[in-house]
Amino acid sequence: MNQTVRPAGYRGTKLWLLSLLFWGLLTAPTAQAADILIYSSSHKNQGTTQVKQPSGTLVLQVSSFSKILQVTLNGQPVPFKGTDVAEVKAPYQLEKGINRLEIEVSTEEGSLDKTFILAYGEAPQRQASPPTPSQPPTPQPNGRFKLQRQRGAGPK
Repeated sequence: MNQTVRPAGYRGTKLWLLSLLFWGLLTAPTAQAADILIYSSSHKNQGTTQVKQPSGTLVLQVSSFSKILQVTLNGQPVPFKGTDVAEVKAPYQLEKGINRLEIEVSTEEGSLDKTFILAYGEAPQRQASPPTPSQPPTPQPNGRFKLQRQRGAGPK
């Protein structure tokens, strides 16, 4: 009689592996976001790009595992060269202040949106924090400095 010897806890391990596989399928990224990459070689890909001229060209590289059908800038179609890897040159005209350029790439498998933020005009001034009321550090014999607290400033 042939019997298979299985280690203790075999059923639990098998159940754990199946549940892990099922969880992975549920949390896997959708095909829309996973198969398209939008990258700019002319502007920041995250955050805000400060520009000096009101008009210019947003240069993009788009890559996909499926055929690229359409590229739009703020809802308007933009010409592009390529099928699954494309170079896009999207001209823009900015108003003073913060401008959002919404790029949408549609492929046979899905679509992906990406927003580029361009600021035209004077950069917003950062406010300097007010100086804290304290005395300058006092040198100690060991070469270190000790900060002196003013009376009534902060907890003791």
